Amino acid sequence: LGPEILCKLDIEVITQLDPKIIEKLGTDVIRQLPGDIIAKLCPEAISKLDKSSLERLPVEIIATLSPAVISKMKTEIIEALPMSCIRTLTPICIERLPIETIQKLDVGCISNLSVSILNQLSLE
Repeated sequence: LGPEILCKLDIEVITQLDPKIIEKLGTDVIRQLPGDIIAKLCPEAISKLDKSSLERLPVEIIATLSPAVISKMKTEIIEALPMSCIRTLTPICIERLPIETIQKLDVGCISNLSVSILNQLSLE
């Protein structure tokens, strides 16, 4: 069956299809799926989803997405990511995080932050 027919199936049925087939159904169908099913798709298919769909994914999957995609997410989701992932984000994105999280980053990463954040870090 072609994607145009498959995407008319109930979501319960679609969740049982092979991930390679699900990826061909398009973002409108994929965004309706539960996070655990979306997590099985390839990174390219996942990164095309809207922010609210991405934020339903497990942290381990979010950590595999590109820094550009991650930086659009809510601060509390970014904060839950491993430090190795947070280090790859832009300074502007990192500066949105709580000072306690920023303090855990290495000096090389912190040195790229704004003066106002560096001042806050010095006061802590």
